[in-house]
Amino acid sequence: MKPQPKFVRVYGERKDGQWTLVCLEFSLAVQSESLNEAKEKLRSQIASYVHEATVGVDSEHRDYLLSRSAPLYCWLKFYFFNAIQVIRDGQMKGRAHIALTRPMSSYLSAA
Repeated sequence: MKPQPKFVRVYGERKDGQWTLVCLEFSLAVQSESLNEAKEKLRSQIASYVHEATVGVDSEHRDYLLSRSAPLYCWLKFYFFNAIQVIRDGQMKGRAHIALTRPMSSYLSAA
């Protein structure tokens, strides 16, 4: 049984008034008008995905589902957006990109 990842990496982009967030560890994505709403949608989607992969109807495919990573270009975007944040010293004003690394537990805990 493969252990769950300890951290979840997410990148996001705002285009045409919509935020798109992508979870790299599980190749999941959500879209919303506000960043906070997109974060909550993704948190809920990750929690549901991990539950189904570990104890739900898809548990027989657990190893595959918990190792289903995003394509290389998504990882490159994450590291690019992360570098931009470091260069801008985390300034939030007017941003159109985001890169987050959070503990898995923060996505699995109840909202």
